[in-house]
Amino acid sequence: MQPTQNIYDTLRQGLPKTPLQGKNILPLPEILTAIEFFDKTDQKALAYDLAAHIIKHNNNPLVLDWYADLCFDNHKYEECYAIREKNLSKLSSVQHYQKTAQAAFYAWKFEESEQLVRTGLQHTTSNEPNLQALLKIDLALAISYQGRYDEAFAILQSIDLQPLDDRVKQSVQFAKGWYLVRLGQFSTGLKLLNLNRPWGAYTYQYTKPKWDGSPIPDKTLLIVGEGGIGDEIISARFVKILRERNINCSMSTSHKDPSLLKALQRIKGIDDVFQLTHSEHMVRCPHYDYWVSCIELPSLLDITEGDIPSSAYLKVLPSSVKKWKLLTHTNKKFKVGVKWAASKNGRMNHMRDIPFRYFEDLARSFPDIEFYSLQRDEGIQEMIPRSKIIPFHDKLETLDDTLGCIENLDMVITCCSSMYTLSGGLGKKTFVVVPIVPYYIWANPNKQSVWYDSISIYRQSDHCNWDTPFNHIKKDLKVVLHTYLQSHRHKKSTPESSAS
Repeated sequence: MQPTQNIYDTLRQGLPKTPLQGKNILPLPEILTAIEFFDKTDQKALAYDLAAHIIKHNNNPLVLDWYADLCFDNHKYEECYAIREKNLSKLSSVQHYQKTAQAAFYAWKFEESEQLVRTGLQHTTSNEPNLQALLKIDLALAISYQGRYDEAFAILQSIDLQPLDDRVKQSVQFAKGWYLVRLGQFSTGLKLLNLNRPWGAYTYQYTKPKWDGSPIPDKTLLIVGEGGIGDEIISARFVKILRERNINCSMSTSHKDPSLLKALQRIKGIDDVFQLTHSEHMVRCPHYDYWVSCIELPSLLDITEGDIPSSAYLKVLPSSVKKWKLLTHTNKKFKVGVKWAASKNGRMNHMRDIPFRYFEDLARSFPDIEFYSLQRDEGIQEMIPRSKIIPFHDKLETLDDTLGCIENLDMVITCCSSMYTLSGGLGKKTFVVVPIVPYYIWANPNKQSVWYDSISIYRQSDHCNWDTPFNHIKKDLKVVLHTYLQSHRHKKSTPESSAS
């Protein structure tokens, strides 16, 4: 099929014009028209569900590849990989090897992904430097998830940037950024991680120039929020450095959660916060002289890891603290909040998820600790009947609720989700469990976070296996609990305690 042809026109050819015998469904061409509409209007889940009626009656490899695309868009990676792998004998182009390797990668089949990319590279020629570079980026990623970081970085370093298109060149440099942060080259790595970014803050229309990091005393900088909730909260800490440089700060948030807006407003140094999810919202914007993406702040500030403001900077509403004290202070046990699943918005986020059984095992191993679930949406269904972990998902209605709950706990143990930005931002002792290739703020291999004074990092050493970090957590949690119990006994034994 020629690239310019419409796959939907191709699919319509030969489909039955009447409903299948004995089946009370629309004729297949009508179903296909509906699928095309849902696909093109970004209603991928509906397109995927309806496509099942087509795929059962067509073995054309192009049709199967189209259906695999719908599977991929709907995060059905196992199904996508199975279809593409079977299709390799019929569609053996370099691009199909690349797509199959990507499906294998997101299905956690990193060894298979590596082999598929290597095979795809063997089918390229020296006249395809851009394609070769993109394949090597995929290869480096598949290798990294097998723990071979140095080998992956060497592959990226071997790419000749000279013949590449600007877009591909930026993608290569962006991929190198994480490894440089890991190797201690923080400033250089962050600068590369901020390349290749035609999204988020860059999609709005501004009337003032973008800040380039130069001194602008007494001017107002608009910090444009982007990415996830965690990204905006992480970045807000840099207001401290900006104010030290006599720069006034306003901030926007790209999220519609009113309690997030209020939480950002409570951060010292931020003069104003407003919601910005579309260029039309710029009419609400307070006065500003320059703008900057929140994620670019540490790079433009030209700081080292040692300069990162790492102390507590979030504040909780007193009413939330009072509300959650009544819900959590039902006994004098050590209190730990847990979260095991990240948001499903990002394509990589499922790699941060931890099976619930690891947290249930913790709860059963430490009867002197009261464990509370801080999980709100995704992942709740994983809780087992009669779990030792107390669920709070029906009570955590807002971000203020979550902050109030955390403030009343002794510590938090969480997967790599926005939860650590809340507990760490409050200065609450936190154990963060991260995947084998973690988010860039955890790329530094040290156990103690340079971003948060109160956070310790527990790292996966083998993909799909969380035994190692949780074995370390059990050992450290014993020490934390022992210290707490000793302190509690000491308080009981003091004359003041006895008198009371």
